[in-house]
Amino acid sequence: MLDLYMEIQRLEGYMRIKQIPEEEIRIISSKARAELELEITSLLDKYKEEAKEIGDAKGLDNFVEQVTEIQIGSGFNIGTTSGKTDFTVPPFPMLPKLLKNAKVAKDGTLYKKIPMKQKTKVSSINAMKKMNSNLKRGSRNKASKKDERYSGGAPTDFRMATSKQDASTKWIHPGKEGNMGPVLADMNARLEAEIDNIIQQVIDKYRD
Repeated sequence: MLDLYMEIQRLEGYMRIKQIPEEEIRIISSKARAELELEITSLLDKYKEEAKEIGDAKGLDNFVEQVTEIQIGSGFNIGTTSGKTDFTVPPFPMLPKLLKNAKVAKDGTLYKKIPMKQKTKVSSINAMKKMNSNLKRGSRNKASKKDERYSGGAPTDFRMATSKQDASTKWIHPGKEGNMGPVLADMNARLEAEIDNIIQQVIDKYRD
């Protein structure tokens, strides 16, 4: 990676060889430095946004919140405030949490109906028919209206969670794959190449 400030010094040395007055060298050097800092800041913002978009698509909220630029020597990388790159969430049991505020059966069993969105798609015509049918039922349709509230009008199934179920096999969250190390490595390689290219272009422009 090119060192921005080292390249500025080389530019100043080149201008002195050309016997350009010191005041003019100072002005040109300041312009080059300001332009480079602006270009690199813009580039860093672009890559940070890219990292956040990738993290958001993976559902990695913790990663998205921590994305930042990191200065390493004379260069920059995209990383996280914690230095962590693996945000993988392993599978974990959900049953204990699901049964909070659950109802209690006569035998002491805890139970709770859990709304689950259906995976199969239902046509808008069928959905409209169902809605009209529900409206006609009026007060007799309270349970159906409650179901619609869970899904925003989308078809909803309900599953029963109970304390009799095995928490080690039932209601297990699948977790999330969140190792962002390879993603950041590729991104930082591209970032370094682009920064080098920008530095070279701006320095060449002021040398001419």
